Amino acid sequence: MRASMRKSYFIFFFLVLMFLTPAGSWAQGEESKKQWRVVPAGQIIKKDYGAFGEVVEISGTVLGDVYAVAGQIFIDGIVDGDVLALGGIVHISGQVTQNIRVAGGQVVISGEIGRNATIVATHVTFTDTAKIGGSVVVGGANVFISSSVGREVRVAGRNFTLSGAVEEDVEAAVENIRITEKAKVGGDFTYWSNQDAFIDKDASISGAIARKSPQQFTGRFEEMARPFLHWIRPFLGLSSFFTTLIFGLLLIRFFPGYMKTAVYTLRNHTWRALTGGIFTLLVIPVLFGLLIITIVGIPLGFVLLLASSVMLYGARIFVMLLIGQIVMKRLPIGQRGAGDGVAFFAGLVIYSLLILIPVVGWIVSFAAMLFGLGAAIEAMKETYAKSKA
Repeated sequence: MRASMRKSYFIFFFLVLMFLTPAGSWAQGEESKKQWRVVPAGQIIKKDYGAFGEVVEISGTVLGDVYAVAGQIFIDGIVDGDVLALGGIVHISGQVTQNIRVAGGQVVISGEIGRNATIVATHVTFTDTAKIGGSVVVGGANVFISSSVGREVRVAGRNFTLSGAVEEDVEAAVENIRITEKAKVGGDFTYWSNQDAFIDKDASISGAIARKSPQQFTGRFEEMARPFLHWIRPFLGLSSFFTTLIFGLLLIRFFPGYMKTAVYTLRNHTWRALTGGIFTLLVIPVLFGLLIITIVGIPLGFVLLLASSVMLYGARIFVMLLIGQIVMKRLPIGQRGAGDGVAFFAGLVIYSLLILIPVVGWIVSFAAMLFGLGAAIEAMKETYAKSKA
């Protein structure tokens, strides 16, 4: 497995762990009270460094990768490795010898990045003091690049302003584009937009300038994907079946009480499960939107989105188990006392066959999600009440 893939998996499980771990358990002493994680100037950490809190500051030296999730992240020291960060405000003014991968509300890069920069944020700024050794890939509403870039630049968003020097090509799928008099592009400039880019007469572009329609941009990906669709769909179907099977068996094995409570709610309090599912489905987007607009709450918003996605995926498992139990009771093997694992497998097979039916399949899938989601919430409430008692 390549190092980049390992880092991707690490940050995924890191975010999940942040969601499951009580606040403050990653800090010590006074830092735990303030949730302020600091690597002071002069301190050297000779390994990978992970930090979670309200504010993360790295002014010292980290001889390894940095993984940070916080409301505000400031790096003005030295990181001899990669930086993977998720925060409301992220400012990197120090030196990172390898790559940075950042997601957040407002991201400012004013230091030196040895290799590539990949950023997804609302506002992204590369100042004129920044230096990027490799490529820049950015997705954001407002993107400003005034730094020098050693390779190419690719941008997707709403507004894009280029004032720096780019050694190779620049590609942008952006509504509004401005190339200032300070900009220098060593290769071609290609953009997808419904309107012409504003290019200052003193800007330097060595290659060709090409404007294309947004439909050409999306059509290119559709054309690339079309040959693979005929075999990808069956593969995805089988993959989903076995993933759900493993997930369901793990829940039955390690959380039998929770599963029984959820199925009991479905069987005996059906309408409560339905209304709970509808209410939860309506509340999640609203809560996510409120967290996002606060900027500082963006990390919690994305964690909420991740947790709700897992919950929505697993909600159907409770319905599958109930279907399997009902069917197994009518069969000889079920009357002899077949376990929940067998019942779940039977319910999964029946559910998978039902969703293949046109129109009916969509209704079954959506209804299972609503009822299962409501049952999951009710089971959580009852489990919490029992543990508290």
